Amino acid sequence: MKCPILHITWRYFSMKVSYQKSISSITKSPCIGSYFVLILQKKDMEKSKFLTSLVLILLFSYVNATTSVPIWPKASKHFVLVHGACHGAWSWYKIMASLKTSGHNVTALDLGASGVNPKQGLEIPHLSDYFSPLMKFMASLPADEKVILVGHSLGGFAISKAMENFPEKISVAVFVTALMPGPTLNATTIFIESSKAAISVLDNRVTFDSGPMNPPTTFSFGPKYLASYLYPLSPIQDWALATTVVRPLYLYSSDDISKEIVLSSKKYGSVKRVFIVAAEDKVLTKEFQQLMIEKNPPDEVEEISGSDHMAMMSKPLQLFTLLMRIANKWHKWRKTSKHFVLVHGACHGAWSWYKIMASIKTSGHKIIESFAEKISVAAFVTGMMPGPTLNIFTLTKEVKVPFLDSFYLLNTLGSNFMQRTLKLQSFDNLLKSKFLIGLVLILLFPYVNATTSGHKWPKTSKHFVLVHGACHGAWSWYKIMALIKTSGHNVTAMDLGASGVNPKQVLEIPHLSDYFSPLMEFMASLPAHQKVILVGHSYGGLAISKAMERFPEKILVAVFVTAHMPGLTLNATTLLTELQSSSEMVSQLDNRVTYDNGPTNPPTAFFFGPKYLARNVYQQSPIQDWVLATTLARPLYIYSEEDISKEMVLSNKRYGSVRRVFIVAAEDKTLLKEFQEWMIEKNPPDEVEEIPGSDHMVMMSKPLHLFNLLLRIAQK
Repeated sequence: MKCPILHITWRYFSMKVSYQKSISSITKSPCIGSYFVLILQKKDMEKSKFLTSLVLILLFSYVNATTSVPIWPKASKHFVLVHGACHGAWSWYKIMASLKTSGHNVTALDLGASGVNPKQGLEIPHLSDYFSPLMKFMASLPADEKVILVGHSLGGFAISKAMENFPEKISVAVFVTALMPGPTLNATTIFIESSKAAISVLDNRVTFDSGPMNPPTTFSFGPKYLASYLYPLSPIQDWALATTVVRPLYLYSSDDISKEIVLSSKKYGSVKRVFIVAAEDKVLTKEFQQLMIEKNPPDEVEEISGSDHMAMMSKPLQLFTLLMRIANKWHKWRKTSKHFVLVHGACHGAWSWYKIMASIKTSGHKIIESFAEKISVAAFVTGMMPGPTLNIFTLTKEVKVPFLDSFYLLNTLGSNFMQRTLKLQSFDNLLKSKFLIGLVLILLFPYVNATTSGHKWPKTSKHFVLVHGACHGAWSWYKIMALIKTSGHNVTAMDLGASGVNPKQVLEIPHLSDYFSPLMEFMASLPAHQKVILVGHSYGGLAISKAMERFPEKILVAVFVTAHMPGLTLNATTLLTELQSSSEMVSQLDNRVTYDNGPTNPPTAFFFGPKYLARNVYQQSPIQDWVLATTLARPLYIYSEEDISKEMVLSNKRYGSVRRVFIVAAEDKTLLKEFQEWMIEKNPPDEVEEIPGSDHMVMMSKPLHLFNLLLRIAQK
């Protein structure tokens, strides 16, 4: 099977723009490569009364995320990533993608009551409970295996404990703007010093589960604090993602911390330590980081300039490059056989790959930057030809290039804006190339100021309610949430039962009504006069159909995004039976079911496997989003036909009174286009839209196109 040649045309935007017209779609070339063009339309920018801190983004190339293509060299490093307070393994999704595509092993863990760990905050009253997943993992490693142990923020405590317990299994410990105790620096002291300021700031909150006269028991970050202190320099989507999946942290006593974190020079001190300073961190300030370094000197100190507290979000490429360099320094590198040939996009040159070149070189791979001896002639077909003596921006003041479709690309140089018309030209002969170009992972998110205090939003006119699909959660909407929020609208994305970070476990919701419960409770809580745009994806179509039946007066329009769409003429059980027969999803690849009621009874829960997610759910999405899904996907209860029939009773008077729109995902391999069209034929909606080039996860693979459609539907 041939590896696709990735040819990426991109523009890096780092600006704030006034947003008055909706963002148009990103299109992808139907040939082997991917061309992503970010479209913005501008009108009276200088007169705008509000700033939108969004110039999204999503300039990722097409990535084949399957494990069979490409075939990576045997990994020579194993990175173990440990998250910070209130976060989870999900927070490392960009770094995980970079490490995986570089051919390394990577393990990101959820500590106790974090991410999708089943424990709840009050169930882990001791620090040892919080550390338990990491300690169990380290204990399970073969005696001869050494890992690069990386801890972020409060995760520094966890990796310090692991250094004390398993020094022989750690080649180097990396503290990424993390709490770094040691034999000469008491853990309790730095915990108190680092946390006292955060507890009472903005919308952070604590709970007093043992009564108001006793110390607080849990701590949670508020959205405003996350935006202003943790994610101020990170892409706004990452802040939106965090608001859907952060969880409370148990507040451990000083006695418990002192008892649990006892570090010795003999064990902890035998492990090489590197501290990475985040220069613009507002949580653990640079001064506080330097104080820890002074009191407990590591073997090496690195710094990432322009990074907020979430270095893996705001500066993923820099952090990845540093991690590779650190691993290379403390462990002898084994050369691999990969050879990358980097071909630049329109108007650019080899120089445009300088960040990727750095990452690839530090990964031990080879690069060809030029190979004139293998090219007889280079033809610029009505194209731009920059060079050492001709600056690209001098060359193009207003350029019209014959490509596929016309779009408007807004570019900025400081405060000067240029508007151009760009089109994309297909590369029909590109497959003739004899070079195999491996995956080039690009993390080109612009700088975005995600704080809410400095922005004056227009009066909100719409409220979007987003409902996720099977095994997913509110987190799956993080890109759409960012777009909606920054355009001044309200948005609510919720976790259905036993999904995302909902506290229920899958066997605790044996009825479909339990699964729907969070949405029904939310709809019931809305004011009688408020109407929402209700959007359901995949299995979430059943949930919004139920809401249409119960609360038709509160729904302006219901949007089915490649979703299950039952109706008066299409029974829900018939729909699900037809889907199973057409896709055989349950038995494909590494998908799995559990038989919690015994092997002779029907299966109770279903779970997507990583390979299936890569090949059939996220095959057109950025690899980072597939990685994110592998850290946050949860099992789905398999409801009986009887239960579904009982729950999904729809009437023309109520369900039928709500306007319906169906959005077809053209390249969906989970709900095939033929199946989507079959539902539309059997249960015609009021309107049908289609997003070309989209996989099942439309919000991941074509977020701008979907966002643009949702706005148009809402306004219509």
